[in-house]
Amino acid sequence: MGRIDFTGKLSGELDQVIKDGFTYVNWGLVDASSIGLFYKLNGIDQAEVYVNDMKNTELTSKLSSSARISGLKPGEKNVIRLNWISIENPTQTDSLEFIITPPALNAYMLGESKAAFGSVVDLKQYGKWYLVDNQTLISQNTVPKYIDIQGEAAGWRVDMSSKFADSVGYELNQIKEDKQSPFERQWWIVNAFDNGEYVQGYSSSVGLVTKEDLEKYTGIVLSDSSHPNRMVTSLAFSNPNTYGDSYGKSGNTGPVFTEDASEADTFLNSHIKSAAAGTLQNFKFKATVKNNVEFKGQGTPEDPYVIPTLADGEPVITKLDSPRYSQSSAVGDNAIRLQWHAVEGAEQYILKRGSEILYEGPLLEYVHEGVNFNSITKYTLVARKGEIYSEESKFTIGIRNYIPYPPDFRAEALDSSKVRLTWSKADYAAEYVITRNDLPLAVTKSTSYEDGNVTPDTTYIYKVIGRDGDNEGPPAVKSVKIPKVTEDVAPKGQINIRVNRVYDNRVDLQWNLVEGATQYEIYQNQVNKVWSGHSNTMIAYTLQPGRTYTYRVVASNKYGKIESSTIEVQTAGIPQSMNVAPMNASNATIAFEYQPIEGAVHYVERNPQTKYEPLGNGLYRKTYVNTATGETRDEGIVATVNGKLQFSEVGVERSKYYEYNIIAVRVRPDGSEEVIGKQTVAVTTPADGTGATVYGYNYPVLPYPYVNYNPTPSVTTGKNDSVTINTEVIPSNEGNKGLVNVVFTDIDRSYAKDAINSLAQKGIVRGYFDGTFGGQQKVTRAEFAIFLQRAFGYNSVIPYVNEFTDVHSDAWYYSEIAPALQQGILQGFQDRTLKPNAYITREQAASMIANVMKKEGYVLSSFTPYEDQKSISEWARSSIGLVAQESVMKGYPDQRFLPKNELTRQESAMMIYNLMKRNNDL
Repeated sequence: MGRIDFTGKLSGELDQVIKDGFTYVNWGLVDASSIGLFYKLNGIDQAEVYVNDMKNTELTSKLSSSARISGLKPGEKNVIRLNWISIENPTQTDSLEFIITPPALNAYMLGESKAAFGSVVDLKQYGKWYLVDNQTLISQNTVPKYIDIQGEAAGWRVDMSSKFADSVGYELNQIKEDKQSPFERQWWIVNAFDNGEYVQGYSSSVGLVTKEDLEKYTGIVLSDSSHPNRMVTSLAFSNPNTYGDSYGKSGNTGPVFTEDASEADTFLNSHIKSAAAGTLQNFKFKATVKNNVEFKGQGTPEDPYVIPTLADGEPVITKLDSPRYSQSSAVGDNAIRLQWHAVEGAEQYILKRGSEILYEGPLLEYVHEGVNFNSITKYTLVARKGEIYSEESKFTIGIRNYIPYPPDFRAEALDSSKVRLTWSKADYAAEYVITRNDLPLAVTKSTSYEDGNVTPDTTYIYKVIGRDGDNEGPPAVKSVKIPKVTEDVAPKGQINIRVNRVYDNRVDLQWNLVEGATQYEIYQNQVNKVWSGHSNTMIAYTLQPGRTYTYRVVASNKYGKIESSTIEVQTAGIPQSMNVAPMNASNATIAFEYQPIEGAVHYVERNPQTKYEPLGNGLYRKTYVNTATGETRDEGIVATVNGKLQFSEVGVERSKYYEYNIIAVRVRPDGSEEVIGKQTVAVTTPADGTGATVYGYNYPVLPYPYVNYNPTPSVTTGKNDSVTINTEVIPSNEGNKGLVNVVFTDIDRSYAKDAINSLAQKGIVRGYFDGTFGGQQKVTRAEFAIFLQRAFGYNSVIPYVNEFTDVHSDAWYYSEIAPALQQGILQGFQDRTLKPNAYITREQAASMIANVMKKEGYVLSSFTPYEDQKSISEWARSSIGLVAQESVMKGYPDQRFLPKNELTRQESAMMIYNLMKRNNDL
């Protein structure tokens, strides 16, 4: 049969090579000189195993079994041969040879020592472990725990805030808080078992073994330390294999490896079973040991590696991490409380302003008095243990703009060699720092980047951070799996499409990635291609309530294609209102309450998202998910108050616009969510918010979300530094039929007063929560296109197929600009961007208006020269001529047009009013 070379591998499969004699044969390295052989005989009574031409053992089991094969030479090629009597010709012997090259005895680092793969490490109270990579350990023994709480309300997730003592989250958190543990705290990634998608991440010193660990370290993960020739009897993995919803992806069942196999003919699938989250399971842990820890021993079971001082409760520490700044808050008018995170092993912290030592001691906070909040104050912080000092950590307090994480961050594998990253502009960011697996990748001023240096069949974690000088915001985080190298064949496997969530006017779809596919296409009602791209999610917009649509997905490459079966989806009916009501809020907090729908799962969505799962008797399980940063946490069990669920977001920024979608869903039999209740509320926070780092903010307030506004005073408490929501701002049914009585408090002296009032009554322009119109605020390209779309009532004939790199289907403006794009009113740039969030210039506005006028039959017949004619872009000159000819837009008294000037809201209202009046649409 030839010889298979597994050099460089720690495990391997022989299923595809052996045609008879075995149902399957797989192997996994256990240590530098032995492997575990996992097999099942089929049609033969036994097989012989030879290592380097020396007979090692016999395989005799016709059930799924394992055998320990010893005698391999570390760092050298070892030939493993299987011999068995041929089924077709009993007088002959069939055989298979494969090569395994275990890592050399000193191939890995353990602390400051060199060690071998599979070395035994005894960490005393922290258990016994195997070394599998540099500083990387997997536990010897399994630990019986619940992955979540006990019972039907459990989800298959690692909850680091769990108070349930028998859960893995509680156990991991205990180790995380143990300052004496020898483990390095890090961010652990959990992917879905079925399709490898990112599900959640959690920060801990110790993590749970995953499916990916099983595939890479098969021999170690499945070894039973008390029975060398047996597989573990049962082992669960952190990867969920069913989804609870399309956002949190928490799942309610997970994969468990069992010693007893099913009738399946492949390994490991024949041993994998699904288990409910609320049941007791066995888990193994993995960890990264600190690289400054001293070890002694030989790494054998008889003389394992140990930390000499660990028996006394404290590892040897030769280096301290830099302390990380946590937060600050104002104390009175001229003092500030500074707080920082603890550094493992540190005894003291030294806080300085310039060269002046402000504090030296063990506490994690300090109140600095006499601070001038109208100027910048720079601090340095150092951790100390005896004569060991950490590197300085620097932070600044004072007037500086808060940079949020870049919104709309997406990472797409275009093929096996390239990843495209796109995001929208983050406020106050001058440039963006891109990292891959926490290593620097690039710095760019653009809102897109392509990474062409990737390895096929590898998962990468990308982060994008906005910054301005030394002022950096939090990262947006995405995980992306690079597909395998495409062979010269069509995509392989089966593709399945499913529905995640159904609204009255949209459907959220998802499908599995298939090997070899470079593009996916979605077809609606069999023949209408409504989307194409590289990702495996899509939102179908502009649908009608209560209608049935069909969808199928086609996966393709240049050699061919495969397609899914067709699914039928019925959109939901018009959702009912959630009856949102104001409630008292503490300082710098947005708070409200709403009436839940009995039996429904509820979401408050803004990204972050808060989920409320009903448990009965007015109790709900509350979960926090931030899809941009990857942060998730279980916030425990909450109860309704006077029959209402309460929501609050603490630490909101001042003068900033916030919008929340309150959604109630019921789960359909196919697992999809049907939206049965929906209401959107919005508010701009007061200008005098608290917090020492928020001075000097001046956030622009977006006009888009306000519908049918009847102004009422906002409700506040204390010094106007908290906000509650007035629930009549946005009704749940979008759109406007008929006239609305609108009164704005700031337009009496505006030259566009009549235009603003006329358009507001028709729902074309909308005001702010405080009753103002904000005529001097600037307008973005997306907003101006939406004004035109509302004015002329354009609709999408079919769902819009997006072709721009900076337009995303979950953006707030997407559904309203789609008709303007399809009708050619709004157009993009040559670099495949639309720049929807850029402020619109006068010449760009003239071009959009002219596109509308041409559709209405207007023709350019005269031309108005301007003093600044040379500054008008060539592509805009005919458009400016047409809008000037029809008196929709005019120049200034000095005969200049000022084409590059950015439009204000009152100018936009005046132009659209002139256009509608000229077209007899008022």
